[in-house]
Amino acid sequence: MKKIITTVGTSLFSNYMNDQVKNYYGRNYAFIDDPFEKTKDANATDIYLDDFLPYIKSIQEKIEDYWFKYPDDVPNRLASAEIASILKIVEEEPDETFEVHFIATDTLQSVLAAEMITDWLEKYKAINNQIKTVLFQRSPTGFDNQKLSEYVVKDLQVSRQDDYEKGVLNLLNLLNRITKKDTSLNITGGYKAIVPIVTIWAQIKKVSIRYLFNESELKQHGEALTLGYLPINFDWAEVERFHYYLNNETLKLGDLSDEIKNELLKRRLILKDNKGICKVTSIGSLFRDARDNMPDGGGTFGKFVELKLWEHFVKNPISGFGTKMPIRGSTCFRHDETGEMVKTVPEKDQGTNKFSRIEIDLTFQGETGTYAILESKSISGIGYVKPYLYMEGAKFFNQGQLPDLFILVIYKYEHEKLSSRKQQIMDLKRVVIETHKVPDFRVYYFNLPLSKDHVRVNYQSFVDQQDLFLIDAIDELKI
Repeated sequence: MKKIITTVGTSLFSNYMNDQVKNYYGRNYAFIDDPFEKTKDANATDIYLDDFLPYIKSIQEKIEDYWFKYPDDVPNRLASAEIASILKIVEEEPDETFEVHFIATDTLQSVLAAEMITDWLEKYKAINNQIKTVLFQRSPTGFDNQKLSEYVVKDLQVSRQDDYEKGVLNLLNLLNRITKKDTSLNITGGYKAIVPIVTIWAQIKKVSIRYLFNESELKQHGEALTLGYLPINFDWAEVERFHYYLNNETLKLGDLSDEIKNELLKRRLILKDNKGICKVTSIGSLFRDARDNMPDGGGTFGKFVELKLWEHFVKNPISGFGTKMPIRGSTCFRHDETGEMVKTVPEKDQGTNKFSRIEIDLTFQGETGTYAILESKSISGIGYVKPYLYMEGAKFFNQGQLPDLFILVIYKYEHEKLSSRKQQIMDLKRVVIETHKVPDFRVYYFNLPLSKDHVRVNYQSFVDQQDLFLIDAIDELKI
């Protein structure tokens, strides 16, 4: 079964009130202009208030009597942009079945339209059995400010940038929750200000966008266009570099330099509100979540770094730890409650998030049974270094023995100041040596080569360089 997620606007009502439509069909319309005007500024939470019930009832009765079906009881397939587009999409695949989800904005008219269109499609299922389920999770006892329907997107307004950003974030969170395999996003109806951001979201999530071209009340044969997804994605070096900062709690702490803050603002990954507080934008959240949603919890660029470090230390063995080729990517899992260590998560626990994934980027075998481990991180990811997990993983692969050396390698852009991470590195050194009793802790860093525009990583130069120039960070920072 395929899923169609459809945004809902108010074309159901505007189509009905269109003079051209009235003249074309030559029908004796009952006007809904006054009740429509009375409800146009109402919120979704007002839909069941006594003050609005007479207007809502008037709209519902007139639409159902005069617009949902023709005089001969034939369903009006062009009653709204949402109905017309869904039927067109469904009928393009006669051998497929569909589950339809409607998403409304937090206005009374959008919610009312979604409820009425849901009812129309439920009745239409008797004619076309391709539509198996129609979902809009209405609330017969009314919405309240604390608990809107799951399918009503709160704060999606265009009057202010800050409100719009909150609303778009709510929309993206909803889309992420309900999007599964074989999902398409139908944006024929609904709030057009969301089109740019949901197009980007759909490209990243590999969701096709559907749009009924030339949909109108008088045309029986619009074409349901499909916008597929291209082989595009984020620059993973940029994701690694910025994702740590794209967290509202991190922004509150002020844990970023002026250079980083200005770059994030310039790219509109963050914005300042009217109090001067920086917050993550909808684009910023897509950028951040791209890394967090990777299957291994990390970005692709980190794998390139790991490979280059492996090459570097094959050519330049660490004194005392060069008896064998370095081991890459030793992975195991630790049960968060019991501390049990396993090579793979048991089948019964898969998908339960009971186990923490541990990956040792590089392991070096030394003389007389000694060994060292290495972890690589972007400068923004230093806060994600968790020595206790690395130690558990290291012992798991080395008969319970702690490493004799723990190396942290940091990669960064040249203008990023390592001094901004001095305290974090000092804390890591103390934890590794004093808490975990590892005899030696070393920190190195290297700068990433930039492209000509000095904005992105020059991947070709990075991959082709014969060796990495590693700088001793502890010596430079005098730790």
